[in-house]
Amino acid sequence: MQKQSILSLIFFLLLIQFNAEVTKITIFSDVVKNLKQNPNSLITLMVTRLKECDRCKIGNEVLHQYAELTDGIVLTYLLDCEKIWEVEQDRVRIPACDPIRRQELPNLTFFQPDYSELDIYNKKNKKIHKDIPYQGVFSPDALIQRTKELIPFFQKMSLI
Repeated sequence: MQKQSILSLIFFLLLIQFNAEVTKITIFSDVVKNLKQNPNSLITLMVTRLKECDRCKIGNEVLHQYAELTDGIVLTYLLDCEKIWEVEQDRVRIPACDPIRRQELPNLTFFQPDYSELDIYNKKNKKIHKDIPYQGVFSPDALIQRTKELIPFFQKMSLI
């Protein structure tokens, strides 16, 4: 029994080690695709500019630190406004990327699944994520605190 527990722990640690990343998104359809492919996961999406934005550079660093801390628990994406704004049809879908609104960036939104009816074994779940704009301090600790509020089992998983 103890050997099985140790093997489970090793597998879990290996699994989360490979998930620590921030995935860059450059077209709106990738946002929709990632939400549909991960119906049971909390998703964090930061809308930002990768050039000419000092606050965005700091935000990007914070997002990468957050991704490391929530490794294997939260899926973290970074949406590049420069690329999004190049696609005419994406402009209306993500108005925050308008160059006129540059001073409002970065924006961070959590997409939370409905945990009341969560079925972790059903990858084809059709549940719609609830989008929750983040309006707090932009630091890894503050983002972790908000994550704990959005994922009831986060504290249990982080203690494993």
